[in-house]
Amino acid sequence: MTKTEIYNKMKQAYYTLDIEAVQARIWAHHALNSDWLDGVYTDWEETAHRKETESQGVFNAMTDILPNWVNYDIDDNTRVLVNKLTTLRAELKQLTTLEEVA
Repeated sequence: MTKTEIYNKMKQAYYTLDIEAVQARIWAHHALNSDWLDGVYTDWEETAHRKETESQGVFNAMTDILPNWVNYDIDDNTRVLVNKLTTLRAELKQLTTLEEVA
């Protein structure tokens, strides 16, 4: 396995965990604003926090293993995850912004 392949595998793990964290934050937001999800807000927040911590661990490992990681190109699978994460972050920002306005 090449360094670029290792980089992409680690980046994919990192982005997957970030995606799961943002999805959990979105569900926490929905739970907070819904009667039928009452009581699960804390569960989703804890899940989000755990996923963020795991994601940071993967990032730290990647920077330790591949100190010059910025020199590697991302592959198509990694790019798909980046796009999905960007979309979910925008959705979460919109949800929280709408809440602040209301």
